[in-house]
Amino acid sequence: MSFFRAGKRCAASFGARALPPTMIVGLAVTAEHHNQGQQNYSTTSCDAAVVNNEETSIEVPALVKQAEEERRKVAQLKNPGSFEKLIEDGKRLSSVDSFEGFRLEVQKMVTPHFYLAHSFMLGVKLPQVDTNALYDFSTHVVLPGNQLIMARMGHAGSMDGRIHFGLGENTLVKVIASLQPNAAKDTYQVDAERHGRDHSLTFRLSKGPQLYASYLQSITPGLALGGDTLFDFAEGGGVFSLGGKYTGPDWVGVAMLAQYGQICLLQYIKHVSPGRMALVADLVLNPLTLDSQTVLGAEVNMKQSRFLTTVDNGGKIAALLEARVVPNAVTLLLSGEVDGVKDEYKFGYGFQLNL
Repeated sequence: MSFFRAGKRCAASFGARALPPTMIVGLAVTAEHHNQGQQNYSTTSCDAAVVNNEETSIEVPALVKQAEEERRKVAQLKNPGSFEKLIEDGKRLSSVDSFEGFRLEVQKMVTPHFYLAHSFMLGVKLPQVDTNALYDFSTHVVLPGNQLIMARMGHAGSMDGRIHFGLGENTLVKVIASLQPNAAKDTYQVDAERHGRDHSLTFRLSKGPQLYASYLQSITPGLALGGDTLFDFAEGGGVFSLGGKYTGPDWVGVAMLAQYGQICLLQYIKHVSPGRMALVADLVLNPLTLDSQTVLGAEVNMKQSRFLTTVDNGGKIAALLEARVVPNAVTLLLSGEVDGVKDEYKFGYGFQLNL
């Protein structure tokens, strides 16, 4: 019976890979034959069998290792956002919301998901209205899962509405309508946005009818490439744009080519101090006529205030200061714009109240 015990020791040395009984017997007989009464030799044979099995194991091919490495790189890719918002961060820094006269914005939080907003402007005469006073009233319902219901009414009778709701975890549908006193100026559109793990896809159908589509794909953790197109069924033609965005450790670069190469946009954002100070350079160039427009901007966020200023190649300087007099309650707005070439000057002040 000793050869059966020797065979079992061999089987145990192979771990979870159980051997059939016939192989156990064969190993035991071999061990018994070479042992000739020396019981230690059976153990040595088992160890040799295990070593030989490890030496003859099949190595993982190099291509499989490369595929695994690429899979890990892909797992690091993030959603790049929609193509429409490719230059949004830069435009926020290079476009100052300057105003003239007096502005008052009041927000009233009714519930954690529902609030009202009032907006007053005095001393401003816009081209589309015949008065120097404006008033808007809006309601907002914000629900979990990117769900939104918003309605706004202007003093001249205009009405705007917006509804956002999700379809699944990655798809967002937007229904937007704008009704004007002149029905010919009414607009409406339906958007469908899908945000995947490493890409974004958008479709839009608007009045015209016009069909818009865009796609943006993350290529590497820092690089995203994509494009969009707009087709007008009434005119029977369309336009398309191509663009890319690269995100570095403390900077962002964007390049876009639109309208069949007639417009080239270059944008550079430098985060001097993350969350504190950012600089932007925005260039729009027509390669055919060499006409261009350049805007330089800076944003400074302090503990109780935010300062934003821009200057363009025409010499126009704009600035906006938001000073939080009472945190989360009262904000003072100071706005100014100087165009020395046209001899135009604007100044505005206002308040934002959160009740």
